[in-house]
Order: sequence, then structure tokens, then C-alpha cells
Amino acid sequence: MGNYIRMKKVAVTGSNGQLVSDLINVLSFGEHCEYEVFPFTREELDVTDVENVSYVFDDLNPDVWVQGASYHVVEEINNNPGLAAEINVASLHTISNLCNEYDTTLINFSTNYVFDGGYMPVEGFRALEHYNEHDVPNPVNLYGILKYAGERVVATTAEKYYNIRVSGLFSKQGSRAKNGRCFPSIILNELDKQGRADVVSDQVINLTYTPTAAKWVEKMIRKEGEDVYGLYHLVNRGDVTWYEVAQEIAAFIGRFDDVYPIESDEFYSNLQRPLYTPMNPTKLEDTFQDDKDDTIPYLRDDLANYLKEIGRM
Repeated sequence: MGNYIRMKKVAVTGSNGQLVSDLINVLSFGEHCEYEVFPFTREELDVTDVENVSYVFDDLNPDVWVQGASYHVVEEINNNPGLAAEINVASLHTISNLCNEYDTTLINFSTNYVFDGGYMPVEGFRALEHYNEHDVPNPVNLYGILKYAGERVVATTAEKYYNIRVSGLFSKQGSRAKNGRCFPSIILNELDKQGRADVVSDQVINLTYTPTAAKWVEKMIRKEGEDVYGLYHLVNRGDVTWYEVAQEIAAFIGRFDDVYPIESDEFYSNLQRPLYTPMNPTKLEDTFQDDKDDTIPYLRDDLANYLKEIGRM
């Protein structure tokens, strides 16, 4: 008889989301076929339904629970604070306790919006600092407050967990909340249909290409252990403004001169947003890389990968 490899059972909620969709693909068809994946759409499993969530744990006894379900439309959360708190905070309390009961590792996704932008550089200069995992969060809107509360619930309750902060997700699939769009596809659409794109130039962030992120989350699952559980930042390298991202996209397709800068006040509602939240992914890279040449790509490289994937390069 050959050597038997025990398949890790991985339950995934919110399975239509762009990051977890790519994660399901990597776990199911990637290089390391060591996983039995059980995806649940929001319609199939409401994470706020304690009875049904408990049933899934009892039925599957999963090794890993990926909490892909999240309420993340920033403006809508202010209008639905109770529902947002149930999904982003209360459900994690239930799931953390169930993970302890079934010896399950919990993966929870958070956001750069837990920070207030306190690293804002002097006008005209780009700060060298990036937010690290040891920096103290101080969210400035309800979305950030609830996501940070969810982090703390997981960190103070779950015995085996990863809190993973991401920022500016983009992929071919796009976001359900944006009707299948993501920031690059929105820019391409504006350039194609309007001949120009007016883009916020005073908010500095990272972006996260979800096919890349999914590969690194798989490494985290494969290499899990007591010495590596905890908090990580998972973003493409390279801090940028939305305007700079749009310029990069436009340059790839020969439309660099059709992108124009605007300020946040001209685009967003009066909801407060942090203006400087680039995060440092070095801790995650150093902990989970397969070899020293295994690194998280710079954004420009993954923008090119995205444009090739959608047939624009």
C-alpha cells in the first residue's frame, strides 16, 4: 500500500467572494492537493444562524474554517449597523468557540481600515513607514471599528487562528458588492466608455491581487502550527494612491494621459476614511515562504497579470 495522505477538511463561508473563490481554486486544484473543500455561499449558510453553523461543525468536523462571509460595503454598514455587527463580530464569537470545541483552525480576514492613517507623511513627501502587525489600530469609521472588533474576538477566543488584513482586493471575478467589478475593471470601463477617469489622489494604500493572496493563504494552512498562529498583513508590495494605480493601468493600455487626479472630498461621501494605510507584508512572507526566492509580488507585476488574465495585454 502507498503512503496515505490525510486530506485537511476546509470549510469556506461566503464562497462566492473574490478572495475565497480564488482560495477554493488553489486548495482544490493547486500544486498541493491536500484538501477536501466544503464551500458555502451566503445563501447556503448564514453565519449569524448559530444552529446551522453548529450543525455544519458537527457534520464536517473541519480542520480549517475560512470565514469568507463579511459585510464590507463601507457606506451601507452605517445604515445597517446591527446586521454588520452580527456578521463581522458576533458570528466570529460563535465560530471561535466552535473552532475550539472541534480543534479547528480559524481564518478571519480583516482590513487596512483598522488604522487611522496616523503615518500620514508631510505634504509632498511619501513616508517610509508602513503599518506593521505591532502597530496599534485606531479605526475612524464603523466598518473599521467592527472589523477590528472581529479581530479581537478571534484573538481573545480562538486557540488556533489567523487574522489576515488585506486591502483593495482585485481579481478577474471582481466583487459581488460591485456587481462583479473591482477597481482596475472600473478604471478600464471609464476609459473605454467615457474616454477619461477621474481618480482619488490623496489616499495611499496597498492593493491585494486575490490569486496571489490565495496562494499565500494556502501556505498558511499548509504550514500552520502553534508557533505561527496570529496576525498577518497580506498585500502586494508597493504603496500607491488610487490615482497612481489608475495611471499604471492606463499606461499598460496606452491611455496614460486620460487619467486625472481628484481629492477624496470630490468623490466619497462625508464618511471619514483613513488617508494613509499602506501595510507591510514582510512578517507573512518571512514566515511562510517556501524558499528565499518565494516573495510577494509588487503591485505592478500583478496588475500586468490581471490585465493578461482579462485579455487586455
